[in-house]
Amino acid sequence: MRLAVTMLSFSMAVTAFAQAQSAHVHGAAQMSVALVDSVLEIELHAPAESFWGFEYAAKSTDERATEQNALAALKKGGWLALPSSAVCTLAKSSAARSADVSDNAKHAHDHEHADEATSAHTNVKVSLQFHCKQAEDLTRPNAIELHLFSAFASLNTVDLQGITDTGQVAKRLTAKDFRFGL
Repeated sequence: MRLAVTMLSFSMAVTAFAQAQSAHVHGAAQMSVALVDSVLEIELHAPAESFWGFEYAAKSTDERATEQNALAALKKGGWLALPSSAVCTLAKSSAARSADVSDNAKHAHDHEHADEATSAHTNVKVSLQFHCKQAEDLTRPNAIELHLFSAFASLNTVDLQGITDTGQVAKRLTAKDFRFGL
């Protein structure tokens, strides 16, 4: 019962966090993390441009391959290095693109996208769930490493919010500061 209540609270917090961060900022992502008992839940939201360099619908074979390869890599979760001592196994994962047709997507940016002023922005949502035998090892300072910055050069910052049985964490992660603990 406690897990269900915490996960529901996490889901509501993720939705609120994503809405609060809904400004479509290239190079920036939001990540929400919840650790309850032995279950680690992660949600990552970012503009598609941060992962494959464009937001429009893939037009060429190369663009489709670039998008599919990025989604496959995100879904595998290898961009998140958990301590081996935590003995975590990926139980569920998903990675998908979606169009943002909010007001933010209706006006042009100060960067060059020929057709973006009238089209939707494309975002990416990644969800991962791990089961960890020694989940307490995830709570050590700097126990977890985020390798998104080396995998996706267009990504500059990830704003992290997390919740555990014992507290909360918030941190801005960058290529130079990519470690955190829960």
